[in-house]
Formats: sequence, C-alpha cells, structure tokens
Amino acid sequence: MKANRWLIASVFLLSGCAANIRNDATPADVTAALGSPKEIFKLKDGSSSWEYPTSPLGLTTTLARFDAEGKLLFVSQVLTDENFHRIQNGMSEEAVRATVGPPWRKVPFERLQQTAWDYLYRDTWGYRVEFSVLFNPSGEVVGKTSRRLDDSRNDSR
Repeated sequence: MKANRWLIASVFLLSGCAANIRNDATPADVTAALGSPKEIFKLKDGSSSWEYPTSPLGLTTTLARFDAEGKLLFVSQVLTDENFHRIQNGMSEEAVRATVGPPWRKVPFERLQQTAWDYLYRDTWGYRVEFSVLFNPSGEVVGKTSRRLDDSRNDSR
C-alpha cells in the first residue's frame, strides 16, 4: 500500500511540475523540475522526446519535446483519449511513440505477424483503460483497440 501512495504522490508531483515549466525553459530547467527522464528518444527530424512514464503501475506519461536546437516545444501528460484517437493505420512506430510515449509492454502475436504496444491510462470519464496499438513487421500501425479494466472510477488499482 505504501508503494501505491508513493506512486500516486509522484504522479501528482510530476503533473504539477509540468504545469509550472515555462515555454522558454532549457533542458536544465526541465531536469530541475522533472528530474532525469527515463529515456531520451531521438526522432528522425533531430528533435528529442524526454520520456517520464509512470508505468507499469502508473497511468500517466509526461513528454518534454525539444526541437533540434534544444528549444522546448511542449511538456504534457500524453496518455489521453485525444492522443490515442490521433493514432491511425499506417503511422510508424516512431510517430506513435512521439504521440503517446513508450508502451508499458510489447506483446508479439507471431501467428498474426503483429506486435501490440500496450498502454494503461485513465480515460476522460476516469475509468482505467488498456489501449493497444497493433504493428505489422514493417513497423506500421494496422489496428488499435481499447477496453476498460474496471467498472468503478474509484478503483485505486
């Protein structure tokens, strides 16, 4: 139970800090506010996405995006219904990761020759949801699905 309290507190702390980061913040400012990212994901256009996931138990991922010159473009919690709706067939793995960050797990379906990237988040109505993006062997989105994991918005899991 103590681990859950710590996790919830860290999510609120991360969310609050992200809201206080100015548009002209430097990478050092972001590090001071959010700490070191779990990973820095470099995109083909030279920009980078600093990833702050709280998975597998947490339901948020904060991304800090910098352009190729190191200028902050945005800091946002990206696991949202709006962002998941933006994922379309044909998108690349890089584009999906740039939109919603890293998955909490990857599941291969060898017979289908597909891999699912799974995300956990809270939807607009407060329900815990598992969202899956399916990729073909070329790394392109071929489908997506979601399902609510609980019947109660008050579920603390």
